Amino acid sequence: AGSVLTNKYAEGYPGKRYYGGCEVVDEVEQIAIDRAKALFGAEYANVQPHSGSQANTAVFAACLKPGDKFLGFDLSHGGHLTHGSPVNFSGRLYNPVFYGVDKETGRIDYDKVEEIA
Repeated sequence: AGSVLTNKYAEGYPGKRYYGGCEVVDEVEQIAIDRAKALFGAEYANVQPHSGSQANTAVFAACLKPGDKFLGFDLSHGGHLTHGSPVNFSGRLYNPVFYGVDKETGRIDYDKVEEIA
């Protein structure tokens, strides 16, 4: 689950990034820009979230209803507050179920994640 774009650092704008290897990100972002401009009849559109937390909030709002269960990476294993921490909206509005890394290998045990899911 997830997206290859999840961990892609793409600071800047399509065609004007600060880092190489962002061609696919540029293409996806340009599609979103074009669609937003068409939808709102706008000459310009910026579809970049202000922060990762805001991006996560948008995904939660679009995909879940309050009380829905979701699988989140445990904060103590490297997850983020928006992955279901009780101090965050994601842990208050939704029902998080956590997974983490194996203590001995330091890796995610995908068989265990499947079991939890």
